[in-house]
Amino acid sequence: MDRYTWPLLESYPNLYLETSLLSLEAGGIEAVVRKFGAERLLFGSGFPERYFEASILQLLHSEISESDKEKIASQNLERLIEEVML
Repeated sequence: MDRYTWPLLESYPNLYLETSLLSLEAGGIEAVVRKFGAERLLFGSGFPERYFEASILQLLHSEISESDKEKIASQNLERLIEEVML
């Protein structure tokens, strides 16, 4: 997946990924956070095709900082909404 998405993230600074597809490969969330930062990710569950709990567990058990997990879980989306509301 990174073969297709990373060039897009490099070219478009306002492009964000949701995490449900990153969760399909081991270390996907960690790799994006290392290369582009947690600010480029938004939590996604993949519901109804996937169980909601699986995406939450993937984020909770990813090897990133707690502050990065909080950004992905809610803060990034809140920031984007605030930017639109201004």
